[in-house]
Amino acid sequence: MSTHSHSADVKQESHTPQDHAHGHAHESHPPKVEIPRLLMIAFALVILAGAVSILGHARFAENANFESMKDAEAHVNPDLRERGDDGQVYTVKPNGLADGYAIIKIDKERENIAAIVSLCDSTDPAQGLRLFRRALESNNKSAKLVALYCADYLAHSQTSPSPQRLKGVLEVSDVEHIVALLDAKSEPDLEVRKYALHALSDLVVLTDAGAIAAVEANSKADNKYTKISDGMKSAATNALTADAPAKDDIDPAKSRESKDKRKEIKIATRKDKVNGKSVLQIRWSTPALGLAWWKENLKDGAKWDMEMQRFVVP
Repeated sequence: MSTHSHSADVKQESHTPQDHAHGHAHESHPPKVEIPRLLMIAFALVILAGAVSILGHARFAENANFESMKDAEAHVNPDLRERGDDGQVYTVKPNGLADGYAIIKIDKERENIAAIVSLCDSTDPAQGLRLFRRALESNNKSAKLVALYCADYLAHSQTSPSPQRLKGVLEVSDVEHIVALLDAKSEPDLEVRKYALHALSDLVVLTDAGAIAAVEANSKADNKYTKISDGMKSAATNALTADAPAKDDIDPAKSRESKDKRKEIKIATRKDKVNGKSVLQIRWSTPALGLAWWKENLKDGAKWDMEMQRFVVP
């Protein structure tokens, strides 16, 4: 049996007074504290959660607004009441020349639709523009009609009773989308085509000085913008079945008290002012005529003016 002590197998360490001093000094240093880093991470997570919550709430509100547009049961009023020169009140089936053409009616969600219009006008035009585009890309008639009604507010193009001073948000692609809705091949619903015609007429201005002067001299005078080419007339005539149904739905017993202007093929202009400059506004009697006019006249400098928020046709 070995008589060696276990201590002999262990390397003895000697400590000098200096070593002890350094050891005590090292032990006196406080450990690194990780709390600030943890607090920063926690704070960042709180901020992120708040941002996600806000974005989620905004998205939820936008979706709710879109559902209101779909559920509003919007439709175009088919008739107008108009007093004739003889003093008698007539029921009128209007065309696109009438101020009351394609007035929409909202059967449901009225308060929500009013809030959406206000949103497009001033409260949150960015959200309004998203709703506008989303609706026009949908297959929902009610949403499209509400969106088209809001186009005027998104562009701030109304001039009466007083001009809007806020900058509009519509872009050229939005106007092109409205134009596409005039075509029965891409938009089968007649009411949507009618209101697209109404919306487009509010966004187009004519700036030719000679035409403006002619209208100033005679408000009913023809000018280069109101001339109907053979191509326009042919396109409008061929589409009359869709734009103005051939079947006469006016009660024959009341025919003397009613007027049907839906089959007229006419273009009219009237003087207006935009940003203090004299311009002409234009109206087409049917969507097909408006589309044909657009195809023939959108050249030679015609363009969307982002600042004016109008499509300017020189």
